[in-house]
Amino acid sequence: ACPRVVTEDQSRLRSEMEREAIDVIARGGDASEVVARTVAEQLDTGAFRSDAAYVTTRAFSTGREEAAEAMGGVESVERTAILDSATCDECRAKDGATADFNSAEHDALMTPDRDCAGGDACRCLLIFRQGGDS
Repeated sequence: ACPRVVTEDQSRLRSEMEREAIDVIARGGDASEVVARTVAEQLDTGAFRSDAAYVTTRAFSTGREEAAEAMGGVESVERTAILDSATCDECRAKDGATADFNSAEHDALMTPDRDCAGGDACRCLLIFRQGGDS
């Protein structure tokens, strides 16, 4: 999913730079304006902030996955949600769900949850269980 977001961001940025370049050339401006204005405008968009939140959350989860793998001995994962008034029904329903480590079911429990009503602000995590953990 992260490569999809990066590709969409690249496409959006390329389109905006082309639009900005046409405007700058028509006004006889400096080419450095194109990059500066385009990047500034993109950083201020809701789409960019949303994509950045998703990539950040996904990178955090992926890093935890890699650490669990490197640690060794992990047999299963358990999905945990913060059960408060801000928890959506999807995350509440998946709280406590377990799966074998590195299984398709494990992948389905990965966070951020694409069905979370909070979107990229999903606060769920996976707990990694070693052999003998209960």
